[in-house]
Amino acid sequence: MTAAAATAGGVPVDVAADIQNGWIWIILLCTIGVGNLVFFWKSIPKPSAAAVYSGKTDTTSTVLAGIYVFVCVYRSVFMTDTHARMCFTDTVWNWPIMNRGLAAVAEISFGVLGVRTLRTIAVATGRFLPPAVEWYTRNLVVLGSIVVVVANTSSTIGVVTHHSAPLILEECLWFVYATTSTIGAGLCVFQLPLPKPAGVDGSVERKWQLIRTLLYILIVAGSVFAVYLAVEDIPMYIRQYRRETAPGVVHPVYDLSTGLADSSRCHITTKRWSAWTGVWLWQTLYFTFGPIAVSLQLRLLSLVRSAGDSASSSAASEPKKEN
Repeated sequence: MTAAAATAGGVPVDVAADIQNGWIWIILLCTIGVGNLVFFWKSIPKPSAAAVYSGKTDTTSTVLAGIYVFVCVYRSVFMTDTHARMCFTDTVWNWPIMNRGLAAVAEISFGVLGVRTLRTIAVATGRFLPPAVEWYTRNLVVLGSIVVVVANTSSTIGVVTHHSAPLILEECLWFVYATTSTIGAGLCVFQLPLPKPAGVDGSVERKWQLIRTLLYILIVAGSVFAVYLAVEDIPMYIRQYRRETAPGVVHPVYDLSTGLADSSRCHITTKRWSAWTGVWLWQTLYFTFGPIAVSLQLRLLSLVRSAGDSASSSAASEPKKEN
């Protein structure tokens, strides 16, 4: 064993190789982030001149998606484990409270965009939806927005106070959000498929087919997310809570003012891969597939509006039958 060797959990580790592996992970995340920025840029809807003139452009959805994508890239570069107060580099940009604050803004944007997308589909196809389904998707916007705000408030409190119980609540609320949103999307697709409106051309029907395909992708992603939360994430935080509250364990829990000061600095700064093995999986999945999901939602929104406008134009251009 070289002089640069150490142990991690009783297992000998070459420090230089350990640090190199840490850098490889961060570089991989940054590369993925650049790819997600490009995909987001190409997914931004290009409104028609008529839409701009009528004021029907959807800038809000683009801004919500952009916030989420850019914050994911930021957090990939300035990697931080907020609960452990562990940073890849010791800068103000890595401070746990900075990281958590930006994450809260990004995740609220993600949640609101998701329910806005579902509501837009419900409105665009409202004449095909049963009243119960229309009511569900309409109220899901309010429910989903409240859930993500409360979830991120709980998460921020957990990070600041260094307590795991609020983090368990956060993940449970995200499970509620993922489940209800996936059910809502499934109602739009499976319970009432989007039929070809009378009189529209084949290009509009192809748009509806692509909308169905994108919805299927988001339904699968939402289902996988919900299962991951139930099987891995929530149990992980429960185990963490039990470790912190086990007899004989001294785990500091702070009030809000003390916690704010404590989370405004990095307690541990390390580039060693072995230090990040407890969080690398969810961080990698989060920063890889979250931005892809919001970019797909932008494409879905654009297709829904385009197909709806085309169907309306075709219907309006049809000659009316005289009785």
